[in-house]
Amino acid sequence: MHARRLFWRPHQISVLKTVGLGISQAKDMISVEPGEWYRLVRANVSDNVDAYFISCTAVRSLEVIADLERDLGRPVVTSNQVAAWHSLRSMGIKDTPAGFGRLFSLQ
Repeated sequence: MHARRLFWRPHQISVLKTVGLGISQAKDMISVEPGEWYRLVRANVSDNVDAYFISCTAVRSLEVIADLERDLGRPVVTSNQVAAWHSLRSMGIKDTPAGFGRLFSLQ
């Protein structure tokens, strides 16, 4: 079984599909335009998923989270978004900035 799937299993999260760009260097991930992440997620839409996860802290995807959630009708979660949400909530900050996705509506 793929290592990513093994990570999620103890958290009772099933990974139905993983897709990557074959990039291994953070400096190269940064150069991928947000629109490319939008297109990649849209090209892999499934009615069988509850949410979409864009992983890697070097990914520039914040600009497309709201559009993806609107167009897919599903939450979109990213590594940086989760880190920001967790940091803010851990400090008792309950802000809900526009465009940061449904996650920020959670208290």
